[in-house]
Amino acid sequence: MVLDHDLELGDRFDTHADPKAKLFDYIEVFYNLERRHSTLRYLSPGQFERAARMEQAAA
Repeated sequence: MVLDHDLELGDRFDTHADPKAKLFDYIEVFYNLERRHSTLRYLSPGQFERAARMEQAAA
């Protein structure tokens, strides 16, 4: 399983906090920004934000 280029299965870390921090970064920075959400009209948060800005600018 590869989460991103910086974190791979079998990696070794100096402390228990290091893999937790890497996983948190992956979830918050990549996964949640790219994942489509039904509450956002099945858009990713980034796509939804861009669409909202465009709608606001057109109004």
